[in-house]
Amino acid sequence: MPPPAPPLDRAARPPPAPGPAGEALYQHLYAGEYGEGAQASGDRARMLAWLASLDPSREELLALQDLVALNQRLQAEARAETETLGAREAALLNPIYAELLGLYARPAPPTEAELAPLAARLEQARAKVEEGIDPHGARFDRVVELFEACAALVRSLPEDRRRALGEARFFLGRKLGPFSTPGEGAALLGSTWEALDFAALKVDPRDATEGHMDIGGLWAAERVRGGQSDSLLENQLATILMVASAMEGLNQAIEVRLGQRAALDFNPQPVGLD
Repeated sequence: MPPPAPPLDRAARPPPAPGPAGEALYQHLYAGEYGEGAQASGDRARMLAWLASLDPSREELLALQDLVALNQRLQAEARAETETLGAREAALLNPIYAELLGLYARPAPPTEAELAPLAARLEQARAKVEEGIDPHGARFDRVVELFEACAALVRSLPEDRRRALGEARFFLGRKLGPFSTPGEGAALLGSTWEALDFAALKVDPRDATEGHMDIGGLWAAERVRGGQSDSLLENQLATILMVASAMEGLNQAIEVRLGQRAALDFNPQPVGLD
């Protein structure tokens, strides 16, 4: 018999603070919040801290706003397409599903002779649902359009700001964490320090003199493998920007940075890309 699996460590904790003064502020901010009441405020603080670390020019801030606007437009297109497909499905598929439900509601299961006509009718109905629309192709085109816009912005930035782009993960913990993102999403982003995964920090000793908002310290392990966040390649940075452009409140945070909005004047709106 195989040996028993080791018990789960329910008492896992992050590594201790690097100095007697306690944990740096950025670590407490990255820990996040449980409820929505404080989460929006915490996200706003994390976004503004990231923008301060990035220190973009006015033109770069406007380019970030363009990414948010592009995400919103693509999301509106996706919603309109889904509504059209949904209306067609309700009209064409529901009657066939009703017949199928009736067959399986009987004590005896339906015969192959009874099921075969339903298969043919469903095939025809699905073709009519997608008539004039290529939903999978359209979604691919939307993702490519957003990705290419993000990649263009990455390429336009000087090297120091390219590195700081990866630190957008500071406010994307809930989107990129192990309990909220499928594995393939994490593979695309290439993050070595996921939310709640404190083991990665043990690879590199923490600096006792770190600043309270040295948010790049969250990914200290990456410095072992390359330069400061150099392990994040252009495509990975573009993917992070894709996720960031869907983050509630990013546009308002940019407006604060531009001097167009007060820091406490905050009403986030979701803009996710389906």
